[in-house]
Amino acid sequence: PAAFHSAVAVALPWWLALAQAGVTPVHDLWIAHQALIAVWFVHNWGEGRCLRQTGDRIGIALLAAADVALAVLLVAARAPLWLALIAVLWMPTWVLVYQRRPLTRLNFWWLVAMLLSGVALGQSG
Repeated sequence: PAAFHSAVAVALPWWLALAQAGVTPVHDLWIAHQALIAVWFVHNWGEGRCLRQTGDRIGIALLAAADVALAVLLVAARAPLWLALIAVLWMPTWVLVYQRRPLTRLNFWWLVAMLLSGVALGQSG
């Protein structure tokens, strides 16, 4: 269920927004935008698992994989300043994971990080 939720809540709206903005497969950053959608799909999937059960190892692994993939994507897109800002937004997640506390109050930080990563990729082209 968490994967389907991620598809409906993250991937589909983002694809629709890209289509409305005129970002098509012939666009220079099409592959980067698709990678960003995939990263946030995986991140949201991990969020869903971690919100249902504190300490879910698969959910934590999905969050970590998404964070590393986003870092690589932003470095490849030559957006290191944006990566620094987003890394600051990741800190509450990893502090709570380390403390083995529920991640229930982090939706705002995840949303801000997602929006900033979209802006970063949009400005890198």
